[in-house]
Amino acid sequence: MFSLFKKSCASVPFAGVLFLSSCVAPSGTGVRDEMLKAAKKERAEAEALPRKMRQVASTVPATSKEFMPTVGSVADSIRDEKVSRLARQDALIRQMPDGVPLSPEFVAADPDLRLHRQLLSISRQLLAEDERGLEQASAINASGLKSIEQSTSGIAERNFAIGMKRGFEREASLQKSEMTSIRRFLDSLDQGIRFLEQRKGKWRVQDDQYVFEDSADVRHFNQLYESYANAAAVLAGG
Repeated sequence: MFSLFKKSCASVPFAGVLFLSSCVAPSGTGVRDEMLKAAKKERAEAEALPRKMRQVASTVPATSKEFMPTVGSVADSIRDEKVSRLARQDALIRQMPDGVPLSPEFVAADPDLRLHRQLLSISRQLLAEDERGLEQASAINASGLKSIEQSTSGIAERNFAIGMKRGFEREASLQKSEMTSIRRFLDSLDQGIRFLEQRKGKWRVQDDQYVFEDSADVRHFNQLYESYANAAAVLAGG
């Protein structure tokens, strides 16, 4: 993001959403707008889910009249949970300060790091919402699959339910892995912020670079930033 850490010039993610590092980002580019765009896209996908599930279910040679209504009810419940969660998250994101965490530009504009702390706090709330959402989705899927199985004795319908279960389990596993990576990223960001807070008065931002008075602080911050960049790279799939 700056001269000491040139290897960070690739795009890196924040709270599951890609943002541009300061070395390539235009002035004013931060995480908030990117996260709002991602939330809007996810909402559109959630709104389309019932239609897609009904389309797939319509190809099943069902023997029960209750099969399609049950599938539709499950799809609507999943959509409603996602839309409700995304509305809460949208409100949180709009409270975020817009900036690239730990970039010299953002730190120079936020010398007491209050905005960094606010951004980190909201990001942790967003992660908690995702974790609760996954728990609720698991419960909805378990209940829905049971309803589908109880609504019919047909082999095709039961195979459809089995496919739904396996698909959800794969998706849930990927989401849990991503949440673990996000938590590690936020922890590494927290450590970087905490270090700058503890060494207040011993560093400054000059010409879009960090300047430390103590070489030991440079080495320590390099280590912290390397952890931060590595955690970001994991989220970016690098």
